[in-house]
Amino acid sequence: DSDGRIALSANPADLPGYGSFALIYRVLGDGSETRASLRVFPVDTRVMITDIDGTLTTSDTELFVDLFAELLGGNFVPDARVEAVEAMWTRTEQGYPLMYLTGRPYALTDITREWLDDLGFPAGTVQLVADVAEIAPNNGAVGTFKLRTLDTLVARGFVLDAAYGNA
Repeated sequence: DSDGRIALSANPADLPGYGSFALIYRVLGDGSETRASLRVFPVDTRVMITDIDGTLTTSDTELFVDLFAELLGGNFVPDARVEAVEAMWTRTEQGYPLMYLTGRPYALTDITREWLDDLGFPAGTVQLVADVAEIAPNNGAVGTFKLRTLDTLVARGFVLDAAYGNA
C-alpha cells in the first residue's frame, strides 16, 4: 500500500505444508525487494505468547523512548529483564512456537526484530499493532488489539498454553 505494507492471504489448501518458509516480495517496477517468513502450523499447535515492553524489557516506557529515538534518528537499546532470553529459550526447547505480541506500532518492526536478534532471543512470530490508534497502553486500545489477536489464534485452532505479560 502507500505505507509500504503488504498483507498475504492464502487458502490453507494452497500452503506448502507445515514448516517455516522464506518469502521474497519483489516490486516489479523497480526491482526492490523485501524478505519475510511464512510459518505454517497444524491445528491444535500449542503456542507460547509473550509481550515485549515491561515483560521482556525492564519498563513499559522503553517503547516510547524507542519510538522517539527512531523518529529522531537516535539509537536507543532497551534493557532486557534478567534471564528473559533464557526463559524464552526454555519455552522453545520445550517445543513451543513463540509469538511476540506487542503493542508497539508497526513502524518499529525492524528495530524490534533487530533487538530480539541482537540480544539472542529465539526466533518467533512478531505481531505489532497495525493501527497507531491502538498503541495507547490501556484496555480500550492495546488491550483490545491483543485480545483480538488471541481470539483469532484460538479461532484458527491454536492452543494457548502460556503467556507472559506485565499487565
